[in-house]
Formats: sequence, structure tokens, C-alpha cells
Amino acid sequence: MAGIERRTGKLKRSELTTADFWDAAAQLYAEPQVQKCCLQAQDKQGINVNLLLFMMWLEKQSKMLSLSHYDQLKAALESFNKQFTAPLRNQRRRLSEHPQLSVKSRQQLKEKLLAAELILEAEEQALMIARYHELPEDNTAPISWHSVIS
Repeated sequence: MAGIERRTGKLKRSELTTADFWDAAAQLYAEPQVQKCCLQAQDKQGINVNLLLFMMWLEKQSKMLSLSHYDQLKAALESFNKQFTAPLRNQRRRLSEHPQLSVKSRQQLKEKLLAAELILEAEEQALMIARYHELPEDNTAPISWHSVIS
């Protein structure tokens, strides 16, 4: 059965790995409309992009999170994101505000900070997947990623 699910692109909850999700998230995020939606949700509503991508990916797997599971995953990511990922992202975004840096230096710093930010994003995903595996079964009504950004 697991082989059939793998061939069709569907994974059982217990089979989901960080590497699976990293690849899926990269594919989803490469779609211009998805990227735009995620960044707007992040910047305007403070929604974690990894969690939003996870919800999108789950829906493609014919799975959804309950509100309780969403809240638990959100809480699991919040502290790490506030302490590490968000400050680094803000630093990278603010580099263009510093005219005393040469254009070349700004570009090099942005690239280095983006590389570090991606490492932190991968760590967030690992935290989220680990927490996802710990969640108990929940038969309450599922929520869509659309409802999270509405």
C-alpha cells in the first residue's frame, strides 16, 4: 500500500519527512502566485510561510489540518521564527536602506543573509514536521489554507 501511495505522490502521515516537505515547498513556492500569496500573508498578517506551504501541500495530498493542529504547529514555530528567522529576514530586507554600503557589498550581504535564512527555514520545517508527527488524531472539522489567509 505504501508503495502505491508513493507512486501517486500521496504520503501517509507517518512517512512524511523533512526532505519530502522541503522539496514540495520549493516546488510550490516556485509558482509565482503561490509566492506572492505567501509573502503577502507573511507581511500583512504575520502568517508563517512554512506553515502555509505545509497546508497547501497537505491539501494536494487530500489531507487537511484541524484548527487545533494548525494552532499547535503555529505555536511550535513562533518562538524560533521570532528569535532567529524573522530578525535575519528583516536585516536582509533593510540592507537597501543603507546607502553607505556599496551596491556590490549590499548584494553580497543579501545573498549571504538569504543563504542563512534558508538554513533557518529548513530548521523551521524540521521543527514543524517533528511536531506534526507528535499530534494526536483529531476528527474535528479541517480548515483550508484559504481560511487562514482570509
